[in-house]
Amino acid sequence: MKSENERVKLYSRTKPGLSTAMYSAQKRNSKRRCHSLPNYTKSQFSYWLFNQDNFELFAVFATLVCLRYNETFNWDYIIQLFE
Repeated sequence: MKSENERVKLYSRTKPGLSTAMYSAQKRNSKRRCHSLPNYTKSQFSYWLFNQDNFELFAVFATLVCLRYNETFNWDYIIQLFE
């Protein structure tokens, strides 16, 4: 059975996990800066995010950042996304 940290790490590398992290960061930074919170829901943000033309490219980049360019990462998979 996977630890809670491992489950969170794996979830953060999915599209919904990425969306959750981005939305949470927006809310956290708004509070820290004493700005008003976003006037849209997480569902609305996710819908908008996933429908952006360049989202797939961004998701690949975010995954690579999360993996910190791990040498064991499957680079062939990344190359296939751009073919």
